[in-house]
Amino acid sequence: MKKAAFTLVLALLMLSPVTGAEIAARWMGLGDPVVYRTNAAYRYAPAPDQKLRRRGATVTIGREGLRGSEDWSGPADHRILFVGDSVTWGGTSIDDDKTFADRTCAELEARLGRAFVCGNAGVNGYGTENMIARLRYDPALKRADTVVVTLISVDPIRGTSDLAAAHFFSRGPSGPLRGLWEVAAFGAFQIAGRLRWSAAAYDPSFDLAVARDALRRLYAELLRLEQSGTSVLIVFSPHKDEFYGDPDALDAAVRADLAASGLALLDLTDAVHAEIERGIYLDNVHLNELGHALYGRWIAEAVSPIVVATKTEGNGTQ
Repeated sequence: MKKAAFTLVLALLMLSPVTGAEIAARWMGLGDPVVYRTNAAYRYAPAPDQKLRRRGATVTIGREGLRGSEDWSGPADHRILFVGDSVTWGGTSIDDDKTFADRTCAELEARLGRAFVCGNAGVNGYGTENMIARLRYDPALKRADTVVVTLISVDPIRGTSDLAAAHFFSRGPSGPLRGLWEVAAFGAFQIAGRLRWSAAAYDPSFDLAVARDALRRLYAELLRLEQSGTSVLIVFSPHKDEFYGDPDALDAAVRADLAASGLALLDLTDAVHAEIERGIYLDNVHLNELGHALYGRWIAEAVSPIVVATKTEGNGTQ
């Protein structure tokens, strides 16, 4: 009896740190990560039909694999599709309706008194090649009346990003220690990177040429959409260090190329510069809640005349 009691106490002592760590991980919102689907076209995107609570925020992925508080296939006078990387996605610390995609629709409804649905096809790590393929191959995206592509300067040099090179999940953790599973997976990814990769090994001499070539392909896809009757807007989102550090040649080159594209462009560099001291960034590129609110307002202002001029034929209320 004493031996059994001793064994039980010992087991509890050994398990208590693990249990505590799991509770802490769950409290942080870990253990239920966004799960991605994979394919040969745009490589990866959030799997449909997910409702998550992460770090205090609600993340909703609808049946078409788009983030948003409204159903992409639901009734609407106008559908606006947002395509981009993690800046557009908004992260899992901001609620769906606080992302600039959702805020744009709210602003437009207040301005124009029409029913809008905004679908967020922003995905962590996407480069312009992923965006092009997503627009070309994902059938759900073809219902858009307007497409808004948000870019940061590194997007055109990312190539086609793949899930295997990121720390994201294509299946969820299982078992009782799902929080620690996610922590361990992220830790293993970080350790492997530190053991294998060196930033000093990167040669930036091809950046500008590669960026320009990638942007040519993006423009061709967006022109194809315009010819099919879909209106298009490109939004350029600057890096925070552009306002505090040395000017970045890639940023300047991408901005100039976008301006010369002939496509509708909203370059937010000046607008961000005017608001930068209010603190709108989470880090060097990602926005906090205030940043998303400002982007939503600025994008709505730019999209309003496009929306007014667009006649919805077949993509509207059904």
